[in-house]
Amino acid sequence: MEEQYMSDKEMVQMLIDQLISVRRAKDSDDPMRELEYQEKILTVKLEAMGITVSDLPHLK
Repeated sequence: MEEQYMSDKEMVQMLIDQLISVRRAKDSDDPMRELEYQEKILTVKLEAMGITVSDLPHLK
């Protein structure tokens, strides 16, 4: 299997997206609802790439 790496520009874009998501949650009228929405989006994206997230622990 060929390994794929992100370019520096792709990494910067990913980190900017994460910062925007954090700020959206912080500024939201319902931060928990916003975080749940973002979790659903990330789950769909990861599963579309063949990564199963259901086995990952939920930390409390």
